[in-house]
Amino acid sequence: TFGPSWVTLRMTQNLTTIPKNEACETRHTTPCNTQYVELRRNMNPPTQLIENRSFENDNGVAILLEGKSNITIRNCRFKNVGVPIRLKQCSNIIVESCRMESIGIQGIDVRDGCQDIRILNNQMNQFKEDAQGGHFISTEKTDQPRQRRITVAGNTLIANGKSWVRGRKNGASGDMLSMRSVAGFTMRGNTLIGGGEFGMTCLQGCKNGIIAENTIRNTDGTGLLVAYEVENINVHGNNIIDTGCSFESDGSKNDITNQAGIFCRGGVKNVLIVGNLICREKASEMRYGIQLRETSGVIAGNLIAGVDKKIHIAEKLKHTVDVEFSSLRPK
Repeated sequence: TFGPSWVTLRMTQNLTTIPKNEACETRHTTPCNTQYVELRRNMNPPTQLIENRSFENDNGVAILLEGKSNITIRNCRFKNVGVPIRLKQCSNIIVESCRMESIGIQGIDVRDGCQDIRILNNQMNQFKEDAQGGHFISTEKTDQPRQRRITVAGNTLIANGKSWVRGRKNGASGDMLSMRSVAGFTMRGNTLIGGGEFGMTCLQGCKNGIIAENTIRNTDGTGLLVAYEVENINVHGNNIIDTGCSFESDGSKNDITNQAGIFCRGGVKNVLIVGNLICREKASEMRYGIQLRETSGVIAGNLIAGVDKKIHIAEKLKHTVDVEFSSLRPK
């Protein structure tokens, strides 16, 4: 924080194409001369483009859009910021080619019924040292899907590794990319390295989604978790390597429920898992390729190598799994 050096200004002169008296709140700081943008429902945006801005050294939200449409955030830089971008009740928003590092708790936070959001080709590196359980990209968890048509593609997310579990190091990530309570989504062509609890998750009522051609590497917990009343999910062409290698939810080696490449649980309906590469390459351990419980769908043509067991269904939970395997089912 900057204490008394913070001042709040209302813009009354042109910055790019800002009309006089336009309600755009910005905060300026003497130490870093950074502008923080806040556009709320009753404020018309001064322009449809937020571009080439730098944001530094603040524990709050750098860019907040609330009730806004048709805005692009492009090529902005965020360093040592609590939440770089938060979207609330927005539509037709693009966040592209931004760079974020030393993030507080969330990188891009999508909530309150957003729709038609595209998050493309961004670079996100590391959480702050005192962060625990952060998400680079996440949508809000709700009882029913409230977000619609979300695309997350071509992003590179590099975390510190290690989960939020007590005893893990600071600066830890939770789910690096967490899609929750979304109807109609795509997560494609993203690269995730060094995550904590999970790499990528599809949770809490998500439906009608594609998870394709992502690379997930070197995560403590499961690479891809699909769980909790989700349906109609297509998982194909992903490379999941050295994941689930050291997650210990009770501080011991006894709990291995999160040591897999892909884990489906908790009411997953009609999931298609096909043509994925899942392997242990350099990790000291990787228990399972695919782990299943409370799941229905089809699993076919996946290349699984180097793990203790390619497909694992606990004996006492076999009655909860209704999955069709191809003739190429791994032994």
